[in-house]
Amino acid sequence: MKAYQSFCVIALLAAPALVHAQEAKAPATAPEAPPAAAPATAPEVPPAAAPPAVDGAPAAKAKPKSKSAASSEAEDEDDEDDEEWGPDLPRSSPPSALDQDWEFAPRFRSGVSATASIFAPGPVYMFGLEGRSGFQANDLLAGYFSAGVMFGFSQVYLDSQDASFESSFGGLGYVNLMGEATFFDTLFVAVGPQLAFGAIVQESTYIEGYKQTSDASVFAGLLPGARLRLGVGFGSESPRRRRQFTFGVDASLLVGQSFRVVRTDTDTTLVADGLAAGVLPTFFLGFDSK
Repeated sequence: MKAYQSFCVIALLAAPALVHAQEAKAPATAPEAPPAAAPATAPEVPPAAAPPAVDGAPAAKAKPKSKSAASSEAEDEDDEDDEEWGPDLPRSSPPSALDQDWEFAPRFRSGVSATASIFAPGPVYMFGLEGRSGFQANDLLAGYFSAGVMFGFSQVYLDSQDASFESSFGGLGYVNLMGEATFFDTLFVAVGPQLAFGAIVQESTYIEGYKQTSDASVFAGLLPGARLRLGVGFGSESPRRRRQFTFGVDASLLVGQSFRVVRTDTDTTLVADGLAAGVLPTFFLGFDSK
């Protein structure tokens, strides 16, 4: 009995030493981290079960929207369109070329031309210059004042048998008040009254022995009349402004007093022939800003 008690005492004393020896032999390992807690999620709600279809029963129809709801949705769509494209304003059709020509766009206009004319009867070949300035109401209509001068001569005819010769010469100054219309920015027509002043002289001289006779027909003084001008223009066109080279033809009808002067070595006779008319067709080349 004593031996058994002694064995138990020895076993109790030796047990801690054996446990400590076993721990020293085992490899050192890092302590395991506790597992991360899973995030809490809301419990899934099962979809509501559709009511069982009953044989022979009509399918359920969607509830129609009220008028207020439909109108509010339409207004929302209109607001979205307005934000993207702007308000739905009435869009007029683009103006036609004729409407643009009639649109009031006042501006100053001016021009200058070189002229070549033939006065008839005669003929008398005349060359001159003309200037223009006025008011352009729009691309179609305008009014302007023009003034010019021209001088010229005609052939001198000599007859050696009777020692005679004929010559024509003259000079005119004139003013006009013209109204003009321009079509397609190119073709233009102008018409207006004209007042010229000057003289056109056709003279014939005859020499017989010691006697010399001169017979002159004079178209002179203030010469009222009318003028028609036709032409085309070509050049640059900026907004509300045309800068063009212009060329064309115009014709003037002049009315005035005609005189006949007969002069000899001893006498000079002036005879009034009365009213006479002359025609002055003219070719022109110039530049206009209108």
